[in-house]
Amino acid sequence: MKLTTLLDEGSILLDGNLPDKEALFRVIGETLSTKEAGMSAAAVVASLAEREVQGTTFLGRGVAVPHALTSTCTEIRLALIRPARPVPYDVHGHQARLILALLAPSEDRDRYVRVLARIARLCLSEDFVTSILLAHDAAEVLALVARSDEQQAGGHSGGRR
Repeated sequence: MKLTTLLDEGSILLDGNLPDKEALFRVIGETLSTKEAGMSAAAVVASLAEREVQGTTFLGRGVAVPHALTSTCTEIRLALIRPARPVPYDVHGHQARLILALLAPSEDRDRYVRVLARIARLCLSEDFVTSILLAHDAAEVLALVARSDEQQAGGHSGGRR
């Protein structure tokens, strides 16, 4: 699964002032809800918050992947956020400096799990995370994600397309 098919410059937010997780989720809700008629920002926030109750979506090393299945969207949606300052993310004191938010239709669980696994593998790469944190603009972020898609397609991930 190529992440560039799910991500565009409009869903990449860099250097915003997000003082807490609630503000982060509101921005995610606003960003993802503009991609689809009939999906409200409040519904996105509620879906992400409900999923977070089950357990933190903080992966480690400053990376969080809030995600949820929901009946309010018809296609998988992805947003990438790099706040100006790390966002306090969970009760354990973790701070998120890179956030990839994923929302998928409830009936598309298999594809959702594949995309989530792809994001998790990608975020294990310290080089990738560092590159995103140092990127100057959304176009550069998109180019970095595209390069990772090409590397995966070339078999560097050990899997098949």
